[in-house]
Amino acid sequence: SAESAVGMQVKLLRWRQEHEGRRLGATQRRAVDVRFIAATLRDLQSDVESRRFRKDLFFRLNVVALHLPPLAERRDDIPLLAWYFLRKHALRMNKEVDDIDADVMALLGDYDYPGNVRELENLVERGVALSAGRSITARELPPTLSMHAIRVVRGAQDNLPTLEQREADY
Repeated sequence: SAESAVGMQVKLLRWRQEHEGRRLGATQRRAVDVRFIAATLRDLQSDVESRRFRKDLFFRLNVVALHLPPLAERRDDIPLLAWYFLRKHALRMNKEVDDIDADVMALLGDYDYPGNVRELENLVERGVALSAGRSITARELPPTLSMHAIRVVRGAQDNLPTLEQREADY
């Protein structure tokens, strides 16, 4: 609820500002040495303006702000991340999967990733888990990813665009 969120913000502010807090169920305050790292998808500046987030806490937490654009805006990172996740999950699953087919990499590079980097990791993990060979192929990807590629190629009216239309879109 909104009231409990504001109450938690007060407690966080006190810990950050006064370097003391109370353990759950305790009656005495104790000194605490904590560092805060906060991440959010929300626009905290607008939450401050609409009074859903405390201004004093915002300025206490906003010492070093990093903006990391979503994966859909960093398409050059997709192959590097995909290879990293491939090695990570192949090692964890003790599978000898060490390649990603070129058509799969093209599909991965063309997808919008509403689930961001975690979604890419899940797709590669699925590919490793389902792969019967040494390479992740389109068979190991969810059908929704292939359907996305078909929609992108066919266009809004389900017709194939001309080369001139594709060049103009590009």
